[in-house]
Amino acid sequence: GCFIQLWQGNPKFEPVAMLGGALWATGNITVVPIVKTIGLGIGLLVWGLVSMLVGWASGHFGIFGVEPDPPLGAPWLNYLGVTLATASLGVYAKIKSEVAEGSDGSGGGERETGRDNRGGPMAPESEPLVGGSAVYSDDGSDVSIEDEWSGSRRGRVSGASIARPSTPSVDSARNRFAFGFGLSVVAGVFYGVNFNPPQHIIDEARRETSDAPVHSRESLDYVFSHFCGIFLATLVYFGIYCVIKRAKGQRPQMPNCVAPALVSGLMWGAGEISWFV
Repeated sequence: GCFIQLWQGNPKFEPVAMLGGALWATGNITVVPIVKTIGLGIGLLVWGLVSMLVGWASGHFGIFGVEPDPPLGAPWLNYLGVTLATASLGVYAKIKSEVAEGSDGSGGGERETGRDNRGGPMAPESEPLVGGSAVYSDDGSDVSIEDEWSGSRRGRVSGASIARPSTPSVDSARNRFAFGFGLSVVAGVFYGVNFNPPQHIIDEARRETSDAPVHSRESLDYVFSHFCGIFLATLVYFGIYCVIKRAKGQRPQMPNCVAPALVSGLMWGAGEISWFV
């Protein structure tokens, strides 16, 4: 965002464009619960489709603050494509998710307790950060944790402090899938309208007849403002998350995926700039 701002000659900062970034950030915070309930594959399909439909409706009908698109040469092809895309949403709803039908992190049984490698108390975790499987002995007294990636044993815990995982009921799996599917639809709506605020300003600038309009007509001039909205909204949501964690007696910890997340953010930033173009 800073690079584009300098490349464009430091254009005027537009607070309205920040609203679009805040909308995107609001949709983005739903990704983690979506992945945990229905998985990334189905979630990405659903929110991508809903985002496309909301974006199409905004431009085609001129809703949510943007001007309608010019008439098409073959509008029936446009409506046919939207109909097929909408029908596919029903197909996605029928896909079975192994995540929704898998072990429920909040299910019955006692949570894992024990001691860490330094002998100190280890706080219970609802779900492991690294996937693995537990191998139980016949009498249920010994448990070995096996890494699902390398197949190596990561440790062994003795005693009855670890309960066997409970299998969620069919209703529980359906509720998880319905929650994740609905949340994906909500995320798609936010993703679909996040460009509307800057587009609204661009439409106003194009309607101005003066040679020196108040707002810029170049879409890249709104990238920095849009990204600032994403950053500030994400910072607010992260602060709320930390407050909730502290209220529960837990301390927010820095995950091990910071470096990959930064690389992913750079890749996403390039893609988001392409949308403006």
